[in-house]
Amino acid sequence: MNRSFLRIIIKFIKTKNNLALKLVRKILFIFLLFQIFSIAQELKGIVVSANNQPVQDVNIFYLSKNITALTNNKGQFSLKSEINFHENDTLQFSHISYKTTKITVNELKKVNFKVILKQKTEDLSELTIKANHELS
Repeated sequence: MNRSFLRIIIKFIKTKNNLALKLVRKILFIFLLFQIFSIAQELKGIVVSANNQPVQDVNIFYLSKNITALTNNKGQFSLKSEINFHENDTLQFSHISYKTTKITVNELKKVNFKVILKQKTEDLSELTIKANHELS
């Protein structure tokens, strides 16, 4: 809180004026109530590949709250919420080149907020290449 604001409040309280005291109490109550509800929680972390390189543009979905984020060029992400993050809620990390990974908030804390994505590999059963003209 601002010190000058606190000085004004103390001055009002010392005057022993009941009306002023009631007014100050109401103002303090409203101010504190506003502060409590305006506190946003933040969940930060980093996403890396199996060879410990940061992965850019990973989509992070907080499944139970419909909150999303995207990693920056350093693999860092930040999820902000007005509501508390719960230990058993799940985050989903997805990227076109990597396997989609789901992890709970509790598991994320255990790995120091570092998520390692595994490279996506797909086997092709058959590949056909056609050419429109002949080679000479």
